[in-house]
Amino acid sequence: MIVLGTVGAWAAHGRMTVEAPVVVPSRVVVAPLENRSGNRALDPVGSMVADWITQGLLRTGLVQVVDARTMLETARESGPSRDENYLRTLAERTGAGTVVSGTYFAEGDSLRFLMRITGAPSGEVRHTVDVVDAPRARPTAALEPLRQHVTGALAVLLDPRLNNWTARMSQPPTYEAYGEFLLGMQTFGLDYESSVRHFARAARLDSTYRPAMLWAAMSYTNLHRYGPADSLFRILDRNRTQLASYDEANLDYFYAGFVRGDWETSYRAGRRMLELAPGAGHALYAAGLTAQITNRPREAIEVLRRIDTKEGWGKAWAPRVYNLLARSYHQLGDYRHELEWAKQLRASEPNVGWTRLEEVEAMAALGEAKDALDLAVEGAAFPATPETWEDYSPGDFLWQAGRELRAHGHPTEARQAFERAERWYASRPANERATPGNRRGVARVLASLERWNDARAAYAALYKADSLTVEHLGALGVLSARLGRMAEADSIGARLVDDARPYTFGAPRLWAARIAAVKGDPGAAAAFIHQARREGYARLYLIHADQDFETLHDFPAFREILRPRSSPAP
Repeated sequence: MIVLGTVGAWAAHGRMTVEAPVVVPSRVVVAPLENRSGNRALDPVGSMVADWITQGLLRTGLVQVVDARTMLETARESGPSRDENYLRTLAERTGAGTVVSGTYFAEGDSLRFLMRITGAPSGEVRHTVDVVDAPRARPTAALEPLRQHVTGALAVLLDPRLNNWTARMSQPPTYEAYGEFLLGMQTFGLDYESSVRHFARAARLDSTYRPAMLWAAMSYTNLHRYGPADSLFRILDRNRTQLASYDEANLDYFYAGFVRGDWETSYRAGRRMLELAPGAGHALYAAGLTAQITNRPREAIEVLRRIDTKEGWGKAWAPRVYNLLARSYHQLGDYRHELEWAKQLRASEPNVGWTRLEEVEAMAALGEAKDALDLAVEGAAFPATPETWEDYSPGDFLWQAGRELRAHGHPTEARQAFERAERWYASRPANERATPGNRRGVARVLASLERWNDARAAYAALYKADSLTVEHLGALGVLSARLGRMAEADSIGARLVDDARPYTFGAPRLWAARIAAVKGDPGAAAAFIHQARREGYARLYLIHADQDFETLHDFPAFREILRPRSSPAP
């Protein structure tokens, strides 16, 4: 229980001046409990209780619940003080009309938990939950009784059907495992290496704790370590009945799309996440991202614009949200709106180069070629860094800008961008020029400058050093076709068609499509693009600017691939 100065309405002073989410009376947020035991080592218990109750409520699917990740992040941003302003701020930032809060203190060898349910924005205490005790040495013993008490109280207040969900949810994890899980949650999205260590340790400490395994797999996925992610996801897939509904949807969202390349299933899972947690920022993001990937840009825009990018989770992910919005408008050909969101993207992270790319693309499409090139040059002045959300290379940035300028009818400015990219790569110290990434960047630029022999030599050297990267072989096939070496192009194309390695996400078939397009076989090219999409190729938004597909722009089957899709009926 967060003890209020008086029982009654929250004070009016100190109210947030930012625009808050619309308050939904039936939306519930469970605040981390306040530790009054005098033992700082027991601080994690408050978040454990809040997370456990939240997961239990999410599993019912009968009330709107602010998911645990959003709750924990928003609670941290609401400040350390536990006065009446803390609860009001938490409610305002999550749009919750009902707040579950509490406190715990030591009494001999026991911990005593007190909780209450408060209405927002009035601050009226609507229910005081029965006291629950647990051994001080095993505080997680309180988790399930507290969940049952809170669910039962909410059943009376919000939805009588919740009475059917007061039975045991599952076995709570050990205290040590839960502590590691919370540490992993704190770094998820910021440091996936750290997250995966904590989640994996939590799973080792308690092999029955499925959420830890799920988040470990998600962390591996974000690190592009698909083998260990796949192994964990397979175990979870076989034990679905042990997962809460939201976790099950999260499993399908990650496993289907990011590991297996099945983006349609991932899209449906994103929509399911949104049904279960309508106010959760990352549920909105999952639904929006998969809508964009599956070529439903209108739906992506509608969903992504609902994310509050001023507070909590949405604030941290604002650049990604703005980037997806701008990209979706570009897919629709609505370049004015793309430019508006692209400017917000740049303003959100002005001190890195990559946030200017969408603005360059919008200006190129609007015919503002000189301004687009000037902005690309400005962006290229920022240093290369792997520290931002996306690895950033000024050379690659200029190359991408050149692609967009050429795609939208500005060949002179495009060539200037490519030439600047070539000079940037040449200006790097010898040890940087020797890295595979920079060597690949040079090869791409040479191909864009139509220096086919030079580009082929560059890719041949890359392939000799690394024959596993699909681009090295695929680009050799394309360049062989451009140089009239058709037998070699056909041989490479056949190898790409037969490439059955896992986790390539359609890349071999997409390179086979490029070879077919350059050879003048648009039907085969379109068929291979479709196959690449089925196998997991997720960057359809790049195809319109792909030099190798320029001959397909008037081919009906290719135009149909790029045509935005409608959303399915509810």
